[in-house]
Amino acid sequence: MTPPPADPGGHLRRATDPEAPASDERETVASRVHEMVADAAARERAASGRVAPQWRAIERKLAEGFHPPLAVVKQENVAKALAHQMLRSWLDGEPRAGTVPRGVDASAELMVGTPPGMNLRSLPGDQALAVQSRWGEPATSLRVEVEVIIDEDGRIVATRVTKPSGRRSFDRTALAAVEDAVRAGGPPEEHRTVVTRWLVDAAVAVAPPTAIGLRFDETGHLNPGATGWRKYLAPTYPLQQSVRSHVSLVAVETR
Repeated sequence: MTPPPADPGGHLRRATDPEAPASDERETVASRVHEMVADAAARERAASGRVAPQWRAIERKLAEGFHPPLAVVKQENVAKALAHQMLRSWLDGEPRAGTVPRGVDASAELMVGTPPGMNLRSLPGDQALAVQSRWGEPATSLRVEVEVIIDEDGRIVATRVTKPSGRRSFDRTALAAVEDAVRAGGPPEEHRTVVTRWLVDAAVAVAPPTAIGLRFDETGHLNPGATGWRKYLAPTYPLQQSVRSHVSLVAVETR
């Protein structure tokens, strides 16, 4: 009789097959469990705020300065994006509220100078404005998680995308922004090699047809690259496209 073939490493085995070494499998399982536990602890550390102030400073810098180009974030044309936003607003329904009923201020009027007795309250107008404002909230977004490892001297050891968004150009833009911010932050305060993970979100919002006015931002980050008053003040007009982004630190692990 011919001898049975060697075990290819699968799960199906014959009774006559030799015993497979279990040490490699145990080491692999132990390594994966260790990675899972370390990742969970790193995420809990960041969520609870038990991180060096340096990382929160980098997080604020990224939140203020990360403005990806419109072409990198845009997923739909203007008409389709606005229709998607209005549909999402309708599907979400009324705003969630507590058990306490909302009060109505009888003295608040919709228009200045309304004669007594007409009692035109501001609540219906406020509700209409709130609905129209909700139409301008983005319905879809891109989200990517990136990892940047920095050694005790402040040098970038490795970078990678851990959870891609599905668009490579956006992933590369987000990874480059996080890498530059971490490098500019200098050596880590932990005086050890530090693994950081960051969650980067971006979406394109289309202003509804009723959006006419001005936007103000006292931080001066309203318009990237603008100078003078344009850093703080910008017009709002119907069907205007704007990129909204957010960066947050999700994990910090020392090695």
